[in-house]
Amino acid sequence: MTEDEITALADHITHLEGELAQAHRRIRDLEAEAADCRHREELREAAVQERVARIIEAQQRSRAAGAKILGG
Repeated sequence: MTEDEITALADHITHLEGELAQAHRRIRDLEAEAADCRHREELREAAVQERVARIIEAQQRSRAAGAKILGG
């Protein structure tokens, strides 16, 4: 292998290492973004569950008040 070929190969390896490092950073960024999306989805789900619970409680109070009026 000539010195020029070795230099070209070393340059190519350096370039590939840079691309690999960039890919690793991109993966970390995407993983962080996915974790953030999962967290926001969990917060939304908790808010929906809380709203559903409040609606059910309100319906139960309305039924109890209606039963009281009709029965009493």
